[in-house]
Amino acid sequence: MLKFILLILLAVGGWYFWRRLSAPRTPARAPQERLPERMVACAWCGVNVPEGDALRSGERNYCCAEHRNAAENKSGD
Repeated sequence: MLKFILLILLAVGGWYFWRRLSAPRTPARAPQERLPERMVACAWCGVNVPEGDALRSGERNYCCAEHRNAAENKSGD
């Protein structure tokens, strides 16, 4: 009886692995591509950042809020 159960388990396991190996592979989805953006320079440090990521204050672009705040504080002195 034990040999019969082992034979069934072996057959089921073989069938399972055969199905897994013979199944068509689905290609991995590529990450969604971003369109190229115009680069702008930070008015405080000069680092280039994509226009969509830049923080605007008036006509000037900044790479982060810290640089925007520093420029506003310096002009307010």
